[in-house]
Amino acid sequence: MSLFKKFTSLFRVGTARPQPQSDAGDSELVRVDIVGEASYQRELGILAGPKTEDGVSVWKPAELVPEPNNPYDPQAVVARIEGYTVGYLSRAKARAFHRMMAEFYPAGEPLTEVKAEIRGGWLRAGGDEGYFGVALYVQERIARRLEDE
Repeated sequence: MSLFKKFTSLFRVGTARPQPQSDAGDSELVRVDIVGEASYQRELGILAGPKTEDGVSVWKPAELVPEPNNPYDPQAVVARIEGYTVGYLSRAKARAFHRMMAEFYPAGEPLTEVKAEIRGGWLRAGGDEGYFGVALYVQERIARRLEDE
């Protein structure tokens, strides 16, 4: 069974969400939050499908990509799913990302060992509507390096 199928069978709306396991099975994947998803609701809707009464939980591979030409922060790190921008690492996490990448990966390379859960996006009678959000999951060794300082 593929990892994606394992995730989708484990994570259903309204059920508890146990932490997913990595492909290697030797270390748990750890949640890393991103910021700015509210600015990418159109993109998240394309990726997750339409809003539903109970909301969605959709798993996709993601990547973290340095964005040196970002006009607001040359240290910015964008989160992308299927080529769509869905948010950014916080400033503190982005700086930690750059330190980690300089130490372990070629300069300017994306980190592709990332799983993403797009969730939320409910639309209920009476106008109750929720935004889509994204949680990234990375290997524990990477998450430790990205901890806010």
